[in-house]
Amino acid sequence: MGQSIQTSAQSEQKAPPYRTDLINAAMGAKRLTNEKVAELAKVNFKVVSAIRNGAPNVMLPSLIAVAAALDIDMKDLFEPKAEIGASTVAT
Repeated sequence: MGQSIQTSAQSEQKAPPYRTDLINAAMGAKRLTNEKVAELAKVNFKVVSAIRNGAPNVMLPSLIAVAAALDIDMKDLFEPKAEIGASTVAT
């Protein structure tokens, strides 16, 4: 008694459809805080935090604004990690 039962939806956390690692890396490389990125992107700093943490309910215009503020190409945010920067070598 008193135990809670988790549903499969509660116990499984899906990865966000966008690459939080690129956002976090860009912010680290540029030494930008959530507040500074929010100022540049004209969004609330809580939105930046949500994006960095992979929140599932992020609005696309906010993601676009943050990516633009960090000079990140939107197509890169939705590419699998292995494909970023991958190039084919002609033989």
